[in-house]
Amino acid sequence: MTLPLLQDSECKTVVILQLSRMGDVLQTILAARILKKNISSTATATATATATATTTTDHNNKIKLIFVGRIQFARPFEFLLKETFDHIYYLNFPKHYWNSPNLNLTSLKTKLKIFLSSINQHSIDSVVNLTFSKSSSYLATLIHSKYKFGLIRDQFDNFRIGGHWSQFVYSNVMTGDYSPFNLVDILKNIISESLDHSFSLNLSKSKNDLFILPCNYNNNDNNDNNNNSINQYKIIIHPFASQKRKYWKFSLWQNLIEMLLDCEELINHSYIIVGSMSDKENNSQFIDFLEKKSINTADRLINKIGMLDMQELSSEINSSILFIGHDSMCGHLAAIHGVPTITISLGSVRAHETTPYGENNFNIIPKTICFPCFPDTPCNNLLCHLDLSPHLIFNFVRALISLETLTSSEVANQTLTSYFAQKIPSLHLKSANIYQSFLLKDGMQTLTLVNSDVDFKTEILNIFKDFYHILWLFILNDDEMTSAIPQIKNRKIYNELKEYLVGLKYLSDVNNFGEKYSLLILEELEISAPNIGVIQEYTKKIQEIDKLALDLKLKYPLLSPLIDYYHVCKGNLKGDTIIQMSTSSLLLFKEAKYSVSILKEFIEKTLDRTSKNFYYENNWAIRPEINSTRSEP
Repeated sequence: MTLPLLQDSECKTVVILQLSRMGDVLQTILAARILKKNISSTATATATATATATTTTDHNNKIKLIFVGRIQFARPFEFLLKETFDHIYYLNFPKHYWNSPNLNLTSLKTKLKIFLSSINQHSIDSVVNLTFSKSSSYLATLIHSKYKFGLIRDQFDNFRIGGHWSQFVYSNVMTGDYSPFNLVDILKNIISESLDHSFSLNLSKSKNDLFILPCNYNNNDNNDNNNNSINQYKIIIHPFASQKRKYWKFSLWQNLIEMLLDCEELINHSYIIVGSMSDKENNSQFIDFLEKKSINTADRLINKIGMLDMQELSSEINSSILFIGHDSMCGHLAAIHGVPTITISLGSVRAHETTPYGENNFNIIPKTICFPCFPDTPCNNLLCHLDLSPHLIFNFVRALISLETLTSSEVANQTLTSYFAQKIPSLHLKSANIYQSFLLKDGMQTLTLVNSDVDFKTEILNIFKDFYHILWLFILNDDEMTSAIPQIKNRKIYNELKEYLVGLKYLSDVNNFGEKYSLLILEELEISAPNIGVIQEYTKKIQEIDKLALDLKLKYPLLSPLIDYYHVCKGNLKGDTIIQMSTSSLLLFKEAKYSVSILKEFIEKTLDRTSKNFYYENNWAIRPEINSTRSEP
């Protein structure tokens, strides 16, 4: 499947509704940029092959994007939004507005009507709601368009989720750490699906090189300071995040900063500490530390917390060689400029989804059993914070920068895994998983583990994420990709995969029954006088079948992505009549059964290869003790 080329006279207008926070706005900008670049590249390539000497076409006019966001989160990035979007609208309901004595329903409706009329003046093909909230669903519904994607409301005020990729988000991204995709990739697929309801744009046939720059941690062409001063190599540090559970306490950041400053190998590197005005106001003790420390560091430590507007911050990051921080919008801003990043992920952060987009970005996550949690999960101990020490981050930064000093032969003689194993003490390395980002041939970002000491939870989850990466692209985009069969060297992993074959057998049987009763409903509807009681009985059976599928998640949690996706799809069946909806139900059960068979084949091939390898190497894979021991549900 190739990227569809819009006709010369055809221009699609898409409204993108992003009411979430700054990080989400930046990821939306990244996704929209990649989308427009790929459409323009495909159009240009096709036009070059077919155009005559007298024809010219402005391929940037193939798609018009309209951005709608909240003023406090979007306007700071107006200098970036203007580069990608044709029109920008800010939703502005400040706090004082709600406290105004003149506020009433009539004035509120008038203000909203004016806002909507300014958007609805455009001839809009699709509205894409990238914000999964109650208020955004109403706003998306009120914007006039032919098609709706994301969370919307139907004529009965019920929630509806338009588009397969939006249904994927609701079922996979919002329910746990199961998604194999970066949010930028998900967003670009949601937007691409909206360009024409009859197809999904494939953004994958060429590598996304829009934000990829060669990695050089000891040099930066953007840095205006090209002399031999100690400020030549600038590293940005952003020690803040939106929630307490997502960032270190500042004593740990102080330890890291002191180690970086005292390191002889990094004597030519300076450190710029950045943050917002509220960060400055709420962390006076940390600010005092920075001010006192900077006195004796010969300008190698510079505090710019609360001193930069967003455009100045963007410029500061662009002139740096490395960014270090937690999961926040600053990391995504670094990704826009191709600056390599080190993200310290804590709390509810999911590395596969939120790692800054591009190549050679690193994400360090704890092996804490409860990580990642949900934002509303009570937590007073913050155990994951204790598993990532400043010594680990310091040694990783030092090792990463030292990579530039290696000769080509030295690089060829060792893997990145063995290199970091030599540079970082094993005691620190065992407490964390370190991921490096890559862009695959399918154009999607993936994360690869750098360290070799992987715990059971991480290994089995990553195996399933690799399976789901292939499966979802096939189901959602009709893209076929290949991947190496996982190499299993752990008996416990082998046993667990065998157990999941049992779960897939049950899930396949459940879908068979669902297919059967959907077909029986259609057969009953075909007779001249269908029996409503019989149809209701079959419908009740289907509801029981859906419950059985959901119950399987308790014993086989790694089947949740598949079960939840088709559960959401069944809640958004296509059609207005019972015949149309029953037909949609039948097709969904067929597709779900097919998806189960694909996942089953992945596991069987992995087990088959593993059995052969272990038979020759260890001779244990065929022993009786590895047979299934889990009780049936």
